Amino acid sequence: MSHEWVSSRAVAWVIHEAPVPSDLAWTLTVIAARCDEHGRGSYQSVPTIAEKTGKSARQVERDITRLRGLGLITLGDQSLTDHLRAGARPVVYDVALNLKGPKPLKESRNPRKGKAVDASTPVMDVTPVMDVGGDMGDGSTPVMDVASTPDMDDGEKKPLNNPLNNPSLGAAEQAFADATDATPGEREETIDLIIRENGVRRPDRYIPAMEPAELRAALTRVRARRATTPTPPPVPIVLAQARSSPLPAPRDEELTDREKAIAYARSRVGVSVGHSRASP
Repeated sequence: MSHEWVSSRAVAWVIHEAPVPSDLAWTLTVIAARCDEHGRGSYQSVPTIAEKTGKSARQVERDITRLRGLGLITLGDQSLTDHLRAGARPVVYDVALNLKGPKPLKESRNPRKGKAVDASTPVMDVTPVMDVGGDMGDGSTPVMDVASTPDMDDGEKKPLNNPLNNPSLGAAEQAFADATDATPGEREETIDLIIRENGVRRPDRYIPAMEPAELRAALTRVRARRATTPTPPPVPIVLAQARSSPLPAPRDEELTDREKAIAYARSRVGVSVGHSRASP
């Protein structure tokens, strides 16, 4: 592979100054490395960026969309690729060197993680008391006071405060449960939407790695679609309505010649059968 120059100024901006989320930092670094010292003129194909970042092409496209939405990259001078063959010209991007700020912290999925300890809560001292007033030897041998030893009663065991230990939910469903207030039906429909749109093969790894804001955005789309789609009535209600519907009214028009002939034939057959049964 040929040697490629690297913009130390733009890369240093990504590391020290850019307010870029942690999951987008590597993609932004690869783009910034091909800029000039003013942060302009980076052009690389999506497969090239994917190879350098170790991500899929679809993930790189999503990263670029988010970076543009955050204002960290903008469209640059597209004429820089005029020397390339038409149809094989990548998009030219500039990085926003003037945009500076702290790196956003990734939201914790454990609601109790990082929670401050209440100073009013008494702290249990589980250190056993050593009674040195024993009768053994010269009285200097310490004797453990068993009354202060914590009682390890198997019946008092409490489960660990770890939401991922819920055996009824997979990792993808648990990520939704932690980040949203979705009902089970909404959760299942939203996960299916993410899988179909992104071609996800391992949702139990992909969805927990998504930002909570992205999960909530997908849920909002599902709820909006549900609000515009009428819900069909339950089957029992449809059957009840069908049973209560009136039968069609009889026809008032005269019978056709064919219908008259059939009625006459049926009446004759009925009379003949009646006569045959009445005869000895």
